[in-house]
Amino acid sequence: MAGIWSGYVYSKPEQLGLRYQDVEIPVANGVAPAWRFDASAGVNASGGWAIHIHGMGGKRAGTLRGIPVASRLGLTSLVVSFRNDGDAPPSYDRRYSLGQTEWHDVEAGINYAISHGAERIVLFGWSLGAAIALQAAALSPDSSRVTGMVLDAPVFDWR
Repeated sequence: MAGIWSGYVYSKPEQLGLRYQDVEIPVANGVAPAWRFDASAGVNASGGWAIHIHGMGGKRAGTLRGIPVASRLGLTSLVVSFRNDGDAPPSYDRRYSLGQTEWHDVEAGINYAISHGAERIVLFGWSLGAAIALQAAALSPDSSRVTGMVLDAPVFDWR
């Protein structure tokens, strides 16, 4: 019997049993799709949001396992896509830059969250997504809004 090990607990957002909506985030080469899971009414009085960032070669569905945790914490969640992941528009060279440019797409997600009421943001990142989260937290003009990070297997050194 054969099998594979996967971090994908859910393959589609509707499997979570939580209300969500498809949203579009303006990015450099067009529009990147995202899923937005609003916190329950009255729970998100603090304006907290979570932005979930998948790893290289992955899809947004790989981050869905973090949504229930963020939801229990009263955070509105935004599951973003980024250049060259097959959902968002590709970069001009169609190559990953290991977080050096992808963080701009996450910054666009941060801007979306702020424009929709986010006062504080927690970045959830897996592998390359964790490296992108670190870049966004260090380089975004709105980095003061990033109050926490949950990083799974962040890449610190690509060598």
